[in-house]
Amino acid sequence: MRSDDLKNAIAHDMDTLRHVDVDVMDRAIYYGEIRHIALRLFMFLWLPTLLAGLIWLPLQWDIFMKCPLYHLGIIVIGSMLVTVVFLSGLFGLISHFVIFKHQLMLQLITGEYLYESIMQIWKTPYLIYAGSILCITPLFGWWSACLVQFGASLLMGQVVRMCIDLEINRLGISALFCVIKKYFAQPSEPTMSTN
Repeated sequence: MRSDDLKNAIAHDMDTLRHVDVDVMDRAIYYGEIRHIALRLFMFLWLPTLLAGLIWLPLQWDIFMKCPLYHLGIIVIGSMLVTVVFLSGLFGLISHFVIFKHQLMLQLITGEYLYESIMQIWKTPYLIYAGSILCITPLFGWWSACLVQFGASLLMGQVVRMCIDLEINRLGISALFCVIKKYFAQPSEPTMSTN
């Protein structure tokens, strides 16, 4: 979308948002979509963490062979816990995304553009997360690796939030200037003074 087209679309969408009538979402749709997104995110976040733990096995074979079931359980459960803790911090964003996707996206001219921007924002932090988990985890013992994975997941969460905030601010600032221009372009109505 070109800059001028985007400005006009944002200005139109701001007017639309002032008058939009948003219904309460159906419970099944809302929670079903949250569950669907959360499960997909869980798998995307858990797989690199689990894979990193499994990569650790051959590098720490002597430690692993002393008690293989214990260490395998620690790898699976530990990677799940790291993922669940990280995912729990994202439920607010997931909830807002579901509401936007089902209630606002189709009513806004910029809806599809915003949806695509949000989907694009997730890719870079995820690749950094997966890459750092896969590269750094084998260098440490398992407990240190859990701390590294937990730190990487917190960092990814902050990067995602920051990127979304930056995109919202980028779009919001231009929208604000459009609204201010419209306000000052309107002819002022004469006011009646009362004495």
